[in-house]
Amino acid sequence: MIKKYKKVIIILGIIILPLIYSVFYLKAFWNPYGNLNDIPVALVNLDKCEENCKSTELIDTLKEKNTFDFDVVSEDEAEKGLVNKDYYAIVKISEDFTSSFESDEDYHSTEITYRPNKKTNYLASQIIGSAVSEVESTLNSEVNKEITKNLTDNLKKVPEETNKVKEGMITLNDGTLKLNNGSTNLYNGLNELASGYKDFNQGINTLKEGSTKLESSYQAFDEALTTVSNSTNEFTEKAKALDQIPSVSNEIASGIDSISTNLSSYESFNNQALDDASTVYQLIINYVNANPDSLNDPNINNAYQVANGYLNTGTFNTLKDNLNSLVSAQNNLNHNYQTFNSNLASTSEVNSSLNSLNNALTSLSTSSGQIEGAISEIDNGISEINNNSNTINNALNQSKDGALTLSNGLNTLDNSVRTSVNTLDEEISKTDESLNKLDGIEEYAKQPVKVNEQDYGEYNEYGIFFAPYFMSLSLWVGGVLIMMGLYYDPDNRFKILGRNSNHKALRLLFYNIIAILQALILGFVLKLALGFTVANTFLYYGSCILVSMTFLAIIMFLFFNFKDVGRFLALVLLIIQLTACAGTFPIETTPTFFKIINPFIPMTYSVNLFRESFVNLNTDFIWSNIGVLLLVFVIFTILILITGYFKQKKQDVK
Repeated sequence: MIKKYKKVIIILGIIILPLIYSVFYLKAFWNPYGNLNDIPVALVNLDKCEENCKSTELIDTLKEKNTFDFDVVSEDEAEKGLVNKDYYAIVKISEDFTSSFESDEDYHSTEITYRPNKKTNYLASQIIGSAVSEVESTLNSEVNKEITKNLTDNLKKVPEETNKVKEGMITLNDGTLKLNNGSTNLYNGLNELASGYKDFNQGINTLKEGSTKLESSYQAFDEALTTVSNSTNEFTEKAKALDQIPSVSNEIASGIDSISTNLSSYESFNNQALDDASTVYQLIINYVNANPDSLNDPNINNAYQVANGYLNTGTFNTLKDNLNSLVSAQNNLNHNYQTFNSNLASTSEVNSSLNSLNNALTSLSTSSGQIEGAISEIDNGISEINNNSNTINNALNQSKDGALTLSNGLNTLDNSVRTSVNTLDEEISKTDESLNKLDGIEEYAKQPVKVNEQDYGEYNEYGIFFAPYFMSLSLWVGGVLIMMGLYYDPDNRFKILGRNSNHKALRLLFYNIIAILQALILGFVLKLALGFTVANTFLYYGSCILVSMTFLAIIMFLFFNFKDVGRFLALVLLIIQLTACAGTFPIETTPTFFKIINPFIPMTYSVNLFRESFVNLNTDFIWSNIGVLLLVFVIFTILILITGYFKQKKQDVK
């Protein structure tokens, strides 16, 4: 019974053996990224933080994503686990992790240390590293969001602070306006003061001229007094000679007349001069009392002190008292002279009168000395006032010009401040409008560019990408097994399929039927066992059949014509195709040799055709791959038939 079905079992084994290879291999690696949550990874938290810790948020996020089997352990436990292969990698959070987020002055980068054990599994370390990079990108986005938010919040405070500046500018504008009005009033006051002081200065000049005349008149009076004194002395010497009295009396009378004339002139002029000086001094004092701030001017202050001194120290009163004494002395002199003249006949009376005259002259001389001192003081004071008055007059003119310049400058300042306030107000409005555009910018900074993935030829499972590669490999291996199990059957159990079959064409037909069955069973079981979907079912199964028949045609040609060398060539060609068909990595990543041979190997087109059956995208591309595989199948089938024909003819000749 077993012998009866042994051939069928062998054929079935040959058919399903490539299927077993593909199913088990693809099943094992169909979706490895879907099971990453079972990969143990040690998570070490060194963050020095007590509350609201960013590290805790990160750990919670990682566990929620369930990307890996994270185990939070100490640093020592993590290192031991890495060495003992309990963990594939260690992810270590630095001590300053939270503080680096919260700092708004000392910005610095923090670290997440990734420490894989590549010796355990290199691909696992690459996968974990890719996940850590994603975490890094997420954290950087969060940091950018926080920094941008803080910056935006601070920028939004700018208009508020600028409004304070604006309010200060408005206050400044009010002040400059008041200052401008005050400077205008100052200019007007100084202008009036300068105009009034001009008249005052002219009065000072007149006073100076009167003082000069007073001093000249006093000199004439002093000369007359000297004459009287000399005459009196002379009269005293000659008094003994009465016969000389009339002559001397005439001289005395002449001197007294001269004194009276000069004294009257002096009294009149001196009284006027004193009144004028008193009036000028009083004008200065009244001006200062009305304008206390004018004392800040040293010239006015000096004139005021001089005027106040003369009025308060009684210099004018003393001068008037001396003048009255002088007039009294002159009157006394006249009286004594009249007495002398009436009593000229009596010598004793002459002597008495002479003594009285001497006393009057002495009193007159004393008063004259006091008057001379007072006149000297008045003249010096008036000279000083005159000089200061001219200086004050010039200073007032300069102050008036300065006040005008100040008024113009303050007017310009007021206009500038007003313009600045208006400009600042406009800029604040523009800033407000610009800052309104910053709303939501923190979310933008978190992810300024979104990658909108629009897949062309999307694969739902990781294994789908490798299925065309392993299906091509399985069908090539299946072709080799067909030839090894049926063509090289040592017991010759498959007569028509063996090496010694005389029905070459029929054998070729049966081999292709087996290849078709092998392809259909492979495609069906793979789809059923792995549960993937295809874009075009007809194209999927048709591709399986075409690839299987094409590969078998190549292998049959090698086995039929090169025997043991053919078997070796079939295996070598398999290895070359696996490395150059771009079934795993892009052909651009391979060495130049593989890039060159890629277009010339059939597995390149089988991989492409299977991919098109999973994701049916480009009809032209589908037909170009089908066309190449059909061409290869036809060429090698014809070669098999031709070489078989000549071999059979050669055997018939023998």
